[in-house]
Order: sequence, then C-alpha cells, then structure tokens
Amino acid sequence: MSKSPPAPGKSRFLEVPVEPFEIAPGAPADELLRRMERISFQGRNLATAHRIWRRMLADDVLIFLGVAGALTAGGLRLAIARLIRERAVDCVVSTGANLYHDLHETRGRRHFVGSPRADDRALQAARVDRVYDTYADEDEFVDNDHWIARFTGGLEARPYTTREYLHRLGGQLWSETGRDGILTAACRAGVPLFCPAIADSSIGMGLAQARHLHPEHGRIDVIGDVIESTNLVIRRPRTASVVLGGGTPKNFINQASVQADFCRPGAGGHRYALQIVTDAPHFGGASGSTLDEAQSWGKLAAGADRVTVHADATLAFPLLATALASSARGLLDARRPPALEPGGRALAVDGAVPLLPRQPYFCSGCPHSRSTHVPAGSLAGAGIGCHTLAISMDRRTLGVTQMGGEGANWVGASHFSHIDHMFQNLGDGTLAHSGSLAIRQAVAADTSITYKILYNSAVAMTGGQAADGLLPVPELTRMLHAEGVRKII
Repeated sequence: MSKSPPAPGKSRFLEVPVEPFEIAPGAPADELLRRMERISFQGRNLATAHRIWRRMLADDVLIFLGVAGALTAGGLRLAIARLIRERAVDCVVSTGANLYHDLHETRGRRHFVGSPRADDRALQAARVDRVYDTYADEDEFVDNDHWIARFTGGLEARPYTTREYLHRLGGQLWSETGRDGILTAACRAGVPLFCPAIADSSIGMGLAQARHLHPEHGRIDVIGDVIESTNLVIRRPRTASVVLGGGTPKNFINQASVQADFCRPGAGGHRYALQIVTDAPHFGGASGSTLDEAQSWGKLAAGADRVTVHADATLAFPLLATALASSARGLLDARRPPALEPGGRALAVDGAVPLLPRQPYFCSGCPHSRSTHVPAGSLAGAGIGCHTLAISMDRRTLGVTQMGGEGANWVGASHFSHIDHMFQNLGDGTLAHSGSLAIRQAVAADTSITYKILYNSAVAMTGGQAADGLLPVPELTRMLHAEGVRKII
C-alpha cells in the first residue's frame, strides 16, 4: 500500500519538540524555569512568565504589581518586599488583607501552621482566627487595630489618598520596629503603594475606630487614588503589569491605563502583562478574565507580550521570584526605574507633580470665609451650597445633609461622641427655605449645637438673588426665641 503524501502545511506546526524534564539535583530555580519552557501546560506558562518579567526589566517601562487575597498570611511577604527593595516593581496595588497581615508580622507577631479541618468553634472559643490552614491570635489583631487607630488619630486631620496614608504608615512601622516588610520596604524604596479597597480590611476597621474617637480623622480619598494612578500612567505611558491572584488590584491597575487614555489619548495599554490566577474566565469575574479580554477594553497594547499562569500563587510565585533573583541580577543593576516620590500630598513622578492639587476656597471678600471658622478643638457641620467647600478646607468641618436636615446627623451622633458640642453652618437662603425645620428638630431633641446663620440677604451659590421669604433680623430673632432656642447672639 502506497504511503499517503504529507498533509500540506503540517511541518509548520511540528517544529519544536517537547523535551522531557530530567531531574537535575541542585539545579537553580532559573535553570529549572529555562528547561520548563520545553514542557507543557502551566509549567511552560510559568517559564514564559519568567521570560516576560525579564523583558520588562530590560525595557523602559513602569511595572505595576498587584497582590490579591492574603498572600502575606501565607508566608510570601518578604519575597514581595525584596522585589520592592530591588525595584523589580515600581508601584504596588494590594488588598488591605495583605497589608494588614504584613503589619502584623512587621510588629513582631506571627502566623502559625494550622489545618483546614480544624474545629472552628474551638478556635473561636480560644480567640484564634483561621485563614484556611493558617492561624493567628485574635487578641494580637485587636491590638493591631488599636495601634492603627492611634496612628491615624495622630495624623493631621484631613483626607489622605491610600498612597500617602500607607507611606506614612510604613514610615511609622520602620521607626518603631526597623523590620523589613511590604509597607516598610515600599516607604524606604520610594515605591507607591495603593489599596483601593482599604475599607474592606482590618486596616479599614482601624481607620473606622479612629474616626469613631475623632470624627475629623480617618478620612481616605479613594478617588484621589484613581486620579494619581491615572497621572502615573500619563507621565509614564509605557507600562507593564504583574498580578498575583486577580481581585481588586488587577482591575485597579488595568483601569489606570483606560482612564489615562481617556484623559490623554495615546497611552495605549500595558506593553507587558503576566498574571498568576486560579479563577476561571467563564464565570464573568474580573479575577479570572483573560488578558485577551483585557485588550478589548484597551488595558493592553496591541501586540503586548502576555501570559496567564493558572496556578496557586503560593506555588508559582516563590519559584518565579527565586529565579528572578538569580537570572535578573544584571538587569536590576542596570535598570533605571522611574523616580517616584510617594511621601507628599501629591505623587511626584520624575521630579514633577502630574496634577497640582487646588485647594478649594471662597471668593475674595466672601463672608463665608470668616463665618465658617470655629473655635480651636471644635467641629462644624457643613451646610448646603458654598458652605460645603469648608469640608475640604482648614475648617474642621465634616458631613453634609439635605436642606432642612442641617444638624440632624449630630442629633444622633452626639450620644456616642466624646465631643459635647458642635457648630452647624446655615445660610439665610437655606434658613428661609427649610432650615428653620432643622433648628426646630435640634430644639426638640435638646441637642447641644450652635447654628451659625450667615445673614447676607442673598443666595450666593446661584447668582446672588434675594432670599425669598427671609425675615428681617429682629423678627428672625423673635421667631427663634419662640421656637425655644436658648441663646441668640
């Protein structure tokens, strides 16, 4: 029987043979990954990830690292800290859990080997927390929360991006402990650290404790994070992404490219991308989404060098990081990473602040500029309209309500605060509209509050029209007295 002629084009598919992996005792990690490029499945993908990360380091790109889950509780914090110290990455985006567990160990506490089959009722009774097969002391966590609250309460009372807040937190940890970790390494290496879902963590709980004790503290500006990460890409449009585990960090890194292209067309998406994930794409979640899908959103550049490793990060990342420590030594020594200054109120890139913050302020000569000041140590509630600007100024002003609800938040909160009195800003236009109802409910609730009524006979925020229905000052004072206001000045 005659032999069939070879199918046309077959040879182009059969050019590179798979090479059986032979055991080589003592072989370094980079050598293992080099030989794994000729095996199959996720072994080959991990070897490709090693090659792509080396290409990132050789190229002039800004490298983002996304860290999801609680990998620090699983023992990977010092491996991540080393990458930060050596500037194998330039900007880190993390879950709050990773940073909290990093803080825990930087403060000298430990996690412990446990079992996923433990009796969780017995653990609860012993005040031991479980993260799958890892244990931690709940009482030590409570102490961490108090430490975060004290640290937060000692900061200047104003909003902070997570980048600035975490930089200061890392600096405090270093000054107290001198220990290596993600937070301390990022602070010392000048690497910005973002935590876009910081509220969803024990760090968020510590911030909430601080705000409970001091309402003017613990204010985090997560939209400022979006603006700063966008500015970072605008200044350094050639970017790369390394993601461990997906989650919020993955999307936050990718959306920075999309937002940068919206603000200044031409950013073009990441030039390199690698992700180590366990989630599957067919459920529609961002964690398991493919890098090809990311390109449809403009998150990756056309022709970007990319790979997905479908593996547990606690398996793949230690091997990958160890291999880089050997194979990329020369690349790291020759690399000139972006000069970033994450310690200020705005993130400076290569010596320049991308967008200078503009402090809100009242118009020159406006009576609001004086009326919104309160005595030292006091707090004020914002009013509708121009009064709201005081929230972002040096006025110790917080909160805002609907017209007619001014002070209502204090009626409820006063019973749970160490502060015994509060001021409430109120414009005369609002007073004529429905603000008198706000004063009436404060009197009915017997609340210790001073309403500061700005009386200028004009609705300033809509052009200075006359305030319809406003009583002259003598009649207004008599009305307030009749309502039960105790003191009128």
